[in-house]
Amino acid sequence: DKLVVKNLSLKFPKNKVIALIGPNGCCKSTTLKAVARLLKPKQGSITHKGQDIWQKSPKEYAQELAFLPQQHLVPEGIKVREFWGKLSQKDEELVNWAMAQTQTAELAQQLVSDLSGGQQQRVFLAMTLAQDAELVLLDEPTTYLDLNRQAELMGMMRQMQQNGKTVITVLHDLNQACRYCDHLIVMKKGAVMAQG
Repeated sequence: DKLVVKNLSLKFPKNKVIALIGPNGCCKSTTLKAVARLLKPKQGSITHKGQDIWQKSPKEYAQELAFLPQQHLVPEGIKVREFWGKLSQKDEELVNWAMAQTQTAELAQQLVSDLSGGQQQRVFLAMTLAQDAELVLLDEPTTYLDLNRQAELMGMMRQMQQNGKTVITVLHDLNQACRYCDHLIVMKKGAVMAQG
């Protein structure tokens, strides 16, 4: 019922690592959710490849975009490897690669609900990577990760960019954003204060 983002105009550069930064409550996550098609704008449009994202089918957009939310619904009684279900050979290779990248292969037979917050975060990151989408949205991906894992994650974002993907992430650590990202968007009260 409350208007939180108004007159927001952004263009995300392709094949870059982009950080949305700013104080808590400035609508960074809301903006990311709108791009992920979880929230529909009351006015205006969001386009990808020149087409309004709401004109694309959910399946079509899911092939273009992978989204790691800030909070996850952790299923009960599901092992890590069961997350993906039955897979084609190509998808099996992608999942194995994603689990290797996130160092979660050793967790494959454990229940997701039994994992620590950091381990769960890495499993959900593996799911996001396995989608192999060209646009990757990460909402506060370093949450629950220790410093070493945070550095690994930031390196993974750079690797994704080098593999032709565009990565948009919400970060709170300005030092990390400056060190690992190509483009920074500073937000305040639902508006862009600076870009560069």
